[in-house]
Amino acid sequence: MGMAERGSAQTSGESDRRVELTTVNQRRGFDGRGQEKLMQRDYVVKFLVEDVPRDVEEALLSDGRFAVSRRCGRTVIEGEDSAADAVAAAKAMAEHLRLSGVSVRSAMPELVTMADIHRRAGVSKQAVSKWVNNPRDNEFPEPYCFTDSSPLWLWQLVNEWLRAKGHRHDDWDVPTEGEVARINEWLAASPDRNGDVARGRAAWGSRSGGMAAVIP
Repeated sequence: MGMAERGSAQTSGESDRRVELTTVNQRRGFDGRGQEKLMQRDYVVKFLVEDVPRDVEEALLSDGRFAVSRRCGRTVIEGEDSAADAVAAAKAMAEHLRLSGVSVRSAMPELVTMADIHRRAGVSKQAVSKWVNNPRDNEFPEPYCFTDSSPLWLWQLVNEWLRAKGHRHDDWDVPTEGEVARINEWLAASPDRNGDVARGRAAWGSRSGGMAAVIP
């Protein structure tokens, strides 16, 4: 084999190896320089907000990433986003909501009852009762707090337990108790929240046949 042919074959082989290495790195979560990068995860975060006008609510619902509910005279928005961690996801959602004209008060931990766990895990109520009444045997999470009718658990901990035990679980993650605290510290420190709302309303467009559009 001549020098030119050998050089051509070597170049082709190196190119194949580079393609293979790039594919492996992408699978393992590395960037193009072979350095590890943070992988994004999917998060659901609940926010307590001021009441949302109907046109704003319709725009958020049409966005597809937000759901609005009202409980005990309070308005809650549940949002979905992907980010490196829950705090980053919550910040992105909160900024989006503010620019859409929503006054965000705080992030809320995801708390569940035994009935919620039974429904989400797809197991019998008896199975859930066995889990919660024998925590030492199966390492089930301790309740977060107690009400007159039921203990409440942090869904983030229960979901991780279900995943580890091979039971049905949510693919979306929710913030930990510490992450909720960090999100609320950031919200409290963010300047001029009312100004954000006013600027967001002023910036609204008129696409979708006159329906107010969520600012991206």
